Amino acid sequence: MSLTAQQHFQTQDKVTAAERRERERYLSYRWLPLKFGKHAGKTLPELMFIDPGYFYWALSEQVFPAKYVEQATIVNCRMKHMLPPRPKPDKWEFLIDLDAKKEFRDFEIVKLGSGDHGSERGRFRFRTQHLDLSIVAGRPRAVCQKMISRIKAEFFSEAGASLSRPDFEKFILRDRNFDLLCLENHALPGTVLRGK
Repeated sequence: MSLTAQQHFQTQDKVTAAERRERERYLSYRWLPLKFGKHAGKTLPELMFIDPGYFYWALSEQVFPAKYVEQATIVNCRMKHMLPPRPKPDKWEFLIDLDAKKEFRDFEIVKLGSGDHGSERGRFRFRTQHLDLSIVAGRPRAVCQKMISRIKAEFFSEAGASLSRPDFEKFILRDRNFDLLCLENHALPGTVLRGK
């Protein structure tokens, strides 16, 4: 049984000042449901975890009306700088595995600087300190869904298949999931991505 975000926060006995501020921000921030398109009724964090290809297409084509632009910017910027979901995330990095066409295959979370994880025939691998979901922008739906499945498995392991809007919205607003000061591009080296 999955708790709503509000129930989760209410059941915590000990919370730090930062967690208290995060709770207050989450409970007071209102994501706007989309009122157009095939994802009408969904919020932007929900859309990002359901159909990131559509999110990046809409962003690059400037489909979002003005009232959604700020929220789209928040989601886009944060999802380009996801930190490894580990204690001391600065000691870990993502190892991104791509096929010969440079389509996303998988990612691992490995200790910073550990072992040789070089490319092999028919595969391209690279390391990055932040996971950038925009590497699936403009890619086939199956590639986008593969990446989202891996993110859900790594970042939401206890919730499994029962994830819903509050889980995605809370994830986006949780500062500790992202490096908010980084301006570096962590996507596929040597590519120019849409939706920046």
